[in-house]
Amino acid sequence: MSGKQRDGAIAHSPQPTAYGPQAYAHYSYWLETCGDDLTPRPALVGTQTVDVAILGAGYSGLWTAYYLLQRDPSLRVAVVEAEIAGFGASGRNGGWCYAGFPVSLGALAERFGHEQARATILAMRETVAEVARVCAAEGIDAQIAASGVLRLARGPEQVPALAQSMATYEKFGLADGYRQLSAAETAERLRVSRALGAIWAKDGLTIHPARLVRGLARAVERQGGVIYERSPVTEFHGGGRPRLITAGGDFDPAALCTIPTPTDPNLAEAGDVFAFPHSDALTAAAQAARRQGTPLGLLVRTPTLES
Repeated sequence: MSGKQRDGAIAHSPQPTAYGPQAYAHYSYWLETCGDDLTPRPALVGTQTVDVAILGAGYSGLWTAYYLLQRDPSLRVAVVEAEIAGFGASGRNGGWCYAGFPVSLGALAERFGHEQARATILAMRETVAEVARVCAAEGIDAQIAASGVLRLARGPEQVPALAQSMATYEKFGLADGYRQLSAAETAERLRVSRALGAIWAKDGLTIHPARLVRGLARAVERQGGVIYERSPVTEFHGGGRPRLITAGGDFDPAALCTIPTPTDPNLAEAGDVFAFPHSDALTAAAQAARRQGTPLGLLVRTPTLES
């Protein structure tokens, strides 16, 4: 995807006061329990000439590097990261991988047509299976559980929306991926107050997000990619001669890929190629618990939404 070019400086989130593995482990439960050596990789020093420079060693940057190298192993791909791989949202999120899309099927169809809307949802569903496939192929133990996802109705006004959603899935030939549950069927999966029904979507995983992102970084390196950590980018240049500049060095890439975030919106059109993450989501812990002798009945590690 090409966008108009512009240059800019980048504002960074607060950095740790110390930079050893223990300091990084304290930033999230997931990093603390990932079982990985969080010692930063070497920083960028001097000028490096590469085919593609990618800003950010989170999911978006590392998946981009991974598939570029899968497609063309001869590419010189470098990823530059301000802290360590997975330090940001990729290492501290809700721990689920879901095929949801932030625009409804109906709205997609109105904008782009029936077939494009259906293809979008199918592509989202395929990405869930692809994450599991890559983990298996690359030996990444991300503690994946194929749990599916529950969307609850907890008020009478929410119940009609479940039937409407199922009707929409039927209309688009997607109903095989979903099942509407009665209140009793919902209670068998999740004991929660006032649950009147639910839709269960089969395309959903729970994962250990830090194990995934750290394992993905190693997979990129095995394919020949290079990751520079503790190398915050201070300036970038797009256009005919893209560059990423850090305090210790710079890239002279043939192409620049930036990953915009809510805290760095000026990245959205900085590079020759950019990826745009469509949403972030969190989920509560899904461990079974007891209170006053009554089991809460949470189905372990099942992402849950309210309609």
